[in-house]
Amino acid sequence: MMKLLAISAVMVAVAFSFGSTVAQDQTKDLIKAAERILNVRGLAFSPDGKRLAGCSGDLTGKGEVVVWEAKTGKLLWRHAVDSGMSGLNFSPDGKSLAVGTFGENCYVFDASSGKVLAKLSGHGESARCVTFSPDSRTLVVGCYDESIRLWDWQKGEELKSLQGQGDRVFSVAFLPDGKTLASGGGLGTACLWDVASGKLLHKWDRAASPVALDPKGRWLATAGNDSTVTVRDIKDYEKDLAHLDRIYAYRLLLIHPSGKFFASHSGMDFVVQIFPLDLAQATVADKKRSSDLIALWDSDSYEVREKASQDLAKMGNVSRPVLTKAVKESTSAEVRIRARELLRVMDNPKPLAQLHGHKDNVVSGAFSPDGLILATGGRDGAVLLWNTTTFKLKETILWP
Repeated sequence: MMKLLAISAVMVAVAFSFGSTVAQDQTKDLIKAAERILNVRGLAFSPDGKRLAGCSGDLTGKGEVVVWEAKTGKLLWRHAVDSGMSGLNFSPDGKSLAVGTFGENCYVFDASSGKVLAKLSGHGESARCVTFSPDSRTLVVGCYDESIRLWDWQKGEELKSLQGQGDRVFSVAFLPDGKTLASGGGLGTACLWDVASGKLLHKWDRAASPVALDPKGRWLATAGNDSTVTVRDIKDYEKDLAHLDRIYAYRLLLIHPSGKFFASHSGMDFVVQIFPLDLAQATVADKKRSSDLIALWDSDSYEVREKASQDLAKMGNVSRPVLTKAVKESTSAEVRIRARELLRVMDNPKPLAQLHGHKDNVVSGAFSPDGLILATGGRDGAVLLWNTTTFKLKETILWP
């Protein structure tokens, strides 16, 4: 069982951490505990799942990055800078850790030792979010000046700047092919980019940050300011695979590695919710069966109409295209009313679980590579580890 650090109400940390020493010398550049802002802005597991990194800070004040041993919670190293740290990501090869800040600088650390490998400057108001290319050689930084900068971080050379988001960039992620980049803006845009040319492939409006990708690169999910989550087909830009209403995911939207469920949080309360993700696609047979059942809604028999509704509900997402068509094209008022009601029910899924444990707003999270653990971080300075099979709290780590 982990030995945890106690953090007082004024966020003064006690200098004790699992009886271990930190790999990096803290005396030179770490700030005093009372000056820290323990707001866990970002979390990331290393590709092998053995380490967990977190960063903290706010729009003003100091920031810190911390790396723990994921299995034991042992503190491996930490580092602080003058700007709040806003987001982080391990490189796919697991050797490096990039951290963005609420300032012009972005940092790359040696993931094992905490040594600063690169300090990349010139990002304006904020180097808000970061991600590596699949080959770990290119670092992408999303900025508050509405640009996305691509770096050869080892040489310290900026390769190109992507323009066209028209919004502060809050999230960036590569598709598995490494050729396409997705980005999300804080005020309502999501974009796809061709990395080689820098061309903007498509922009979705009313699709706010964060952007979450299908592990296989077939679709992306966006969280809207209107309390919706929309799953969008990456190849057919006009096609939505699912639209979920009353899902508050503006601050946190994480797709499980299986693609079967996701974690969400609005940033306005202390609870993380887990929702199922049904993206089954309709076959010709599914469409015919849906049409046949919808036709029964014009029956004079109440029992027949209700049975048709129940059977359509069991079909789930595969009946959506025909239901949507029925709402738009049917001349029967009964059919339109029932189709709208069934779509409304489908668009408001019930959560698989509600995770209670944080004592302040939740602002970050990450699934482990094997999908067995969900880590969540909040303004309470706590990192909670959840078992994704039982959705029970597994461990609690307080900021050192």
